[in-house]
Amino acid sequence: MREHAHQVCDAQGRVCYFEGTVQEITDEYQRQRDLHASESRFRAMTELSSDWYWELDAMGRFVRLDIGSRGINPGASEEVLGKSRQQLPQIDLSASQWATYQAILDRRETFYDFEMAIQGDNNRLLWHAISGAPIFDSAGVFVGYRGIGRDVTRRRESEELIRHMAFHDVLTGLANRRLFMDRLQQALNSMARTGSYAVLMFLDLDSFKSLNDRQGHAAGDSLLQQVAQRLTGCVRSVDTVARLGGDEFTILMENVDADDQRAMRHTRTAADKVMQALANDFDLGGEAATLRYACSASLGVVILRNPLASADACMKRADAAMYQAKGNGRGGICIDADARG
Repeated sequence: MREHAHQVCDAQGRVCYFEGTVQEITDEYQRQRDLHASESRFRAMTELSSDWYWELDAMGRFVRLDIGSRGINPGASEEVLGKSRQQLPQIDLSASQWATYQAILDRRETFYDFEMAIQGDNNRLLWHAISGAPIFDSAGVFVGYRGIGRDVTRRRESEELIRHMAFHDVLTGLANRRLFMDRLQQALNSMARTGSYAVLMFLDLDSFKSLNDRQGHAAGDSLLQQVAQRLTGCVRSVDTVARLGGDEFTILMENVDADDQRAMRHTRTAADKVMQALANDFDLGGEAATLRYACSASLGVVILRNPLASADACMKRADAAMYQAKGNGRGGICIDADARG
C-alpha cells in the first residue's frame, strides 16, 4: 500500500486533522521487483560471461559498455564512452572494412559476428566479434544500436595455426611441398608477364640415413632444422625455401635477369653460397654434449626460362640435375642451363 497525507489547518493555522489517500500498489511493486531481479540476472550474466554488452547512440557513439570478468580490460569501458568505434585507435580495420561496417549501420541492419582486429597490450593482435541490432523508440525513430561482443582471438589463432601447418613443414617451419609447388606455379605465371627468369634448386643431404642409423633420429632432426636455418639465411627474403620431406630441400629464386650470361653468373653465385652455408660443421649434440658433424649435400640447379613449362616438369629437371651431381661424386653442383624449359 502507498499512503499520501497532509495537514488540514483552521483559519488561525492550527492543525485540525490529517487527510490523505491510500493506494493499493501490489502490481506496481511486483513489476519493480521483477525489474530489479531482471537487472540482477543480467548483471550476473555479464560478470560471468566472456561476452560483453554495448550500446551506441544514433551517432554511433558508445553510451554503454558492460564487460565481464573475462572480457576486455576493465578500464576500457570508461575509455570508449562518447566515442565511435572509428575513433578508437586500437581497432585495426582497412578502409574497405570500415566502409562495410558503416554501411551496415547506415542501413539499420541487424548484423552478426563482424570481426575486428584489435591492437592489444605488447602489440599482440586480438580479435573481437560483435553482433548488433538497431534500436527504435516508440515512435519508430532510430536511436542507436545495441549488441554483444566476444573475444575470438583463440579461435583465430587456432585457425591461423591450422593454415600454417597445412602449408609448412612442422619440423623446420619451412614451406612444404604443397606451398612450394604453388609458389613455383606463381613464378612461372610471373615469368610470362615480366619476361624474367627464375632459378630452381633441388638439394639432397648425402648420407643422411647413415646419420639417423648411427646417432638416432634426434640428431637427424637437429641437422634438418639447422640446414633449414642456414638455407634461409643465404637467400633473399623474397625467395622460397622448402623441405619436401626426408632430407630433400628446394629453393626458388624469382625475378632473375633474363640475359643468359648474367643469369648464369647469378645462378652460380647463389649455388656456391648455398654450398658454402653448409660447409661448416653442425653441432648435433644439444645441451648435454657436443657432436660435430660434417654435412655434404648434392645440389641440382635449373634456370627456368620457359613460362609455359609445367611446375611438375621443372621439378623433374631439378631432381635429375641433383642426381647428376650426386652421381658425379656427391657434395657437388650440377646446373642445367641448356634446356629451354
